[in-house]
Formats: sequence, C-alpha cells, structure tokens
Amino acid sequence: MSEIKPTEVEALQKEEVIADPLDDMEDYYQLYEMKDLVVVHAYDGDMDEHILEEVKPRYIIMYEPDTSFVRRVEVYRSSHNDRNVRVYFLYYGGSVEEQRYLSSTRREKDAFTKLIKEKANMSVVLTLDAHGIEDPQEVFLRTINTRIAGGGRLAATAQPPRVVVDVREFRSSLPSLLHGRSMVVVPCMLTVGDYVLSPNICVERKSIKDLISSFKDGRLYNQAETMLEHYKSPMLLIEFDQGKSFTLEPFADLSGSLSSVSAANASSDLQSKLVLLTLAFPRLRIIWSSSPYQTAEIFESLKTQEPEPDPIQAVKIGLEGGASAEDQVFNREPQDMLRVVPGVTGKNLGNLIMELGSIKEVANADLEELEPVVGKEAGRQIHRFFNKSVLE
Repeated sequence: MSEIKPTEVEALQKEEVIADPLDDMEDYYQLYEMKDLVVVHAYDGDMDEHILEEVKPRYIIMYEPDTSFVRRVEVYRSSHNDRNVRVYFLYYGGSVEEQRYLSSTRREKDAFTKLIKEKANMSVVLTLDAHGIEDPQEVFLRTINTRIAGGGRLAATAQPPRVVVDVREFRSSLPSLLHGRSMVVVPCMLTVGDYVLSPNICVERKSIKDLISSFKDGRLYNQAETMLEHYKSPMLLIEFDQGKSFTLEPFADLSGSLSSVSAANASSDLQSKLVLLTLAFPRLRIIWSSSPYQTAEIFESLKTQEPEPDPIQAVKIGLEGGASAEDQVFNREPQDMLRVVPGVTGKNLGNLIMELGSIKEVANADLEELEPVVGKEAGRQIHRFFNKSVLE
C-alpha cells in the first residue's frame, strides 16, 4: 500500500493540473452580435444563396464585381424587405475591370430584351386535342351547305371537307395536319397553286426561304398572275416555322457577301417587295401563319360556306389553251403605259385593249381604226400622240 500511495511531489503536480487559471472566461472570450460580425467569403456559385441566408448581412462589399452574385443579392434583398441591405463595389474607374463588368451587364440586358421580344412574337402552342372534346353533331352541322340564295334548298351532308393538294406539297407536314382535322386530302399534280380549297379559292404556300428565292427569280409574280387568271380569290400563304419567331426581322433576302447590310435593312427590303407585289396584284390576299398547325386551322375556316373543289377541274386549270375574253387577266405594265397616253381613259381602256391587244397595234393603228373603239376626239388624241415627231 505504501508503494501505491502518491508522493508529495506527485500530489503537488495533481493540484496544479486541477487548478484552472481561466476560471473567469468572460475576461478572455465574448460573443459578437450579428451586426458586428465581419465575414470574408469567396464567390461559390449557387452556395452564395445559402451563405446570404445564413449570415444575413446588411452591408456587402464586393472586391471584384460579379454579375451573377449581384443578381443573388437582389433576390435576397427582395425576399427580406425588413433588412436595409447595401452593396458596395471596389474597382478602379475607367479600368479594364470596370469595362468587363459593364460588358457583362450589357450582354445580360440584351439577352433579356431578346427573350422578351421573342416571347411576345411567339405563337402559343396548345397541347389540348381539339377533336377529343368536339361534339359529333357540331362536326355534322359544319358541313351543311347554307347557300340557299336564288331559291336553293338547305342541304345537309355528312361528307367531310375536301382539299386538293399538289403532290409536291407532301414533303411538308401541312397535308398530314389537314388530314388530322378530318379533311379529305386529294393529291394531284397542280399547275396553278399548291392548295385548292374551293372552286374560288386557290392558295400558294411559301415558307420564308421559298419566299425569298421566289422574289429573286421572279417566279412569284408569274404564280400570282396565273392564280388571278383562273380563280376569284387567289391567296399567298406565308408560313413560318413552328416554334420560331413570328417576324421577318431575322431573315434577309440579300446574299451573304453583303455583310455591311444590316438585318433591319434586309428585313425592310423584303417587306418593300411584298408591298410591290400587292400593288401589282390588288386582288391577291396574303395570309400570315405562324406554324403549319395554324395554317390547318385557317384553311378550315376559309372553307366555311364554300363549295367543295373538283380535283379534275383543278388539274385542268392552267393546261387549257383558251379562255373567254371576260376572264382574261392582262399585264399591268402595258396598261399603265396606255393610261398616260392622251385620250386614253379608264372607260375606253378596256375597249382599246380588247380590240387592238398590244401597244404596238395601238401605235400603228389608223385614225379610222381608233375612232370606232374610243370615239372621235379620243381617237384623234391617241393618233396625234403616236404620230408626233420627236424632232419638233
């Protein structure tokens, strides 16, 4: 037992270990309040949001301005309106650092501006199947022929609407969408138009790329002229791609080598060509469609109260050699030239064209040939104009 008993030296060492000189910790440590706390933290992406919620700062000093962190601070400040959060930047004025931050802010602003503009012009895509909730009786009533003028009888038929489609159009999705809307699609080799909705309505469909190329080679003017010759209501359908912007601004009909031409000038040039087309063919109607889905809906509404087209007659149109004089359509350029000739008026212009046929025949006609057509006084003025010497 005497061996186990501690010695006097060991007893003194034990007392020194037990004795704590820091018996009053408040003299050495204290708790800081949150308003007095200073935290130095590096940017950490998405973790910055958690740091802001945990630390709850009132003053934020950014040693290097960062656009993404500024946006997180804005969200934090808007979520805690009771905290007057202030943000300070540290950078040299007029330096590269300042310009880098301003450039990132400018890019962000341009991105939001473009997004807002694209969304404003973008069509709304409806994912609801319209045919799933459609009443069968309503479908039947839509096919009623209500053309009862002139003593006709009201006739009802369950025959679905019919559309004559050019076989080259089956490369697009529109014929399938028309079939999905309970329309009978009749494929034919059409010479005039792409879609025949009725004996009076013919539609020429153009995508933006096709429209630009048609303006370049002049093919669109010939197509419009032939439609005007054979149909009472010719229409030009300008169809945009699904999900793309419903505007002409991103498109240009100029060659890629002309890089100095801005997109705005190219867009206005395409619009000016459309204006000239409508001036040249006043009867031509232009349909704007944001997608093939909307085109199918437009076709369905256009066929309302219209008779069904005849596929055989639609194929024959454009292949026939003769047509009556009343149904003929004349070139507008010679007509405009004849209108400025003295003695030619809007009343006698039609007789002059029907009897003589061309400017050459009018210029070479004798006075005896002109007087029965346009009258004595007008005939003298026309004859005097074409026989007047240019040397006088």
